[in-house]
Amino acid sequence: MYPSSTMNVQRQQSPSASPCCCDTSNATYTVAQHASFANTTPIPPLVADMRVRKSISDSCLQRGLPASYNNMNTNYMLISRSGGRTVKDIIRTINERSDQKLGGGSSSTAAAVVVVDPPTDEINILAHFAPDAYYRVVISGKQGLHAITRAMCAFPHCRELQECACLALGNLCTQNNNLVVADQAGAVQAVIAAMRSHPSSVAVQSAACEALRNMSSLILAYSSTASSPIASELMTALSQTSSLFLFPVHREMADALMHLIQQTINRM
Repeated sequence: MYPSSTMNVQRQQSPSASPCCCDTSNATYTVAQHASFANTTPIPPLVADMRVRKSISDSCLQRGLPASYNNMNTNYMLISRSGGRTVKDIIRTINERSDQKLGGGSSSTAAAVVVVDPPTDEINILAHFAPDAYYRVVISGKQGLHAITRAMCAFPHCRELQECACLALGNLCTQNNNLVVADQAGAVQAVIAAMRSHPSSVAVQSAACEALRNMSSLILAYSSTASSPIASELMTALSQTSSLFLFPVHREMADALMHLIQQTINRM
């Protein structure tokens, strides 16, 4: 045991010294001071911690793909709900890269050879934010669902992007949220296209099953419409999914969705 005088000496701090994040003895060190300290101190580029997703299909998120935004702590923004402007910038980046990809394919030969990086990291961050109710409203209000489905159309052969996009769509439609916007954005059709483009990818198929489960109300509406081909396309895609070595939870999702579609068709 140290004498009390020694303890007091160790706890003394110079009045002119700036507070340190590891100093717990200064009772006047507030959250505002911490924010000021964080903003004035150089911070290296951070890697977004994507491991908060509980799904066992999110291999892409669990790898922790590096975010392309410096000085960003996505976990802090998720907790404090302070990433509204960042979400806007992310969606703009997704749209810009989709425009470049889609525009390059229809223009001259010189423009067609331009390599455009898929906005996988950006959609990855949206998938990370989407489980939060606040960010579901923000992403939907900034036309995030339309941006995600457009990126899926622009980069159909990028497996990582398709997986992250399916996860993001599923999270955005949790508890029947954003279903009207998802219908307008063609979310179900985009998920079906991802399943067709990557028939042997367990990650994509599992993420697609999760997204379709959260959009089951839309699937019911499509199945009830005789003129809609989506129900038959879903049955074909889901039957192929069931033949893969999926985790039991995702196999049950695929079987339940096929049973739901078949029941709705039989009632017509």
